Amino acid sequence: MLAAFFVSGGVVGFVTYLGAWLVRDRGVPLTSVGLLFTAAALASLVVAPLAGLLVDRVGKRPVALVTSVALGVSFLIVPAVGWGIPMFVAFGLVAFAAAFRQGALSALITELVETEHRGGYVAVRNSASQLGIAAAAWIGGSVYESAGFGGIAIVSAVMSVLAAICIMGIDEPEIIIGGHR
Repeated sequence: MLAAFFVSGGVVGFVTYLGAWLVRDRGVPLTSVGLLFTAAALASLVVAPLAGLLVDRVGKRPVALVTSVALGVSFLIVPAVGWGIPMFVAFGLVAFAAAFRQGALSALITELVETEHRGGYVAVRNSASQLGIAAAAWIGGSVYESAGFGGIAIVSAVMSVLAAICIMGIDEPEIIIGGHR
């Protein structure tokens, strides 16, 4: 539940303030910000199948751990780069890491409980996720006003690292199909 709180809070907190920062502080036209988000979404869609292959080959937990740390680092890179290609690349890194982590975590959480309890478990996990989003938006308002978007990036990076710490405590279940692991 804590992992879900930090995973969603970190990403949504970051994305919530990114657009406002680009428009207000960097003078980027709103249509260009929309293009940035569209490009990141398309990049995520392209890498999602690769993420699935990696998760199946390496394991859900290791991929979730590595991409949580990579996402934390990516959050810190975005405020340090200028608009244009550097921003598209930096935010692309955020999108890639988020897509890889989300696939790994989604696959992992469905295996943590027995099938007959899965619906309730996923519902509670989603509630923890929503609480993380609310907390990040609430905290982010104060942080953005006092420390700017760089402060938001730090809060999001910390949440991503806290998610990794939580994920470290999750044992990946072994799946046995037809007598094979």
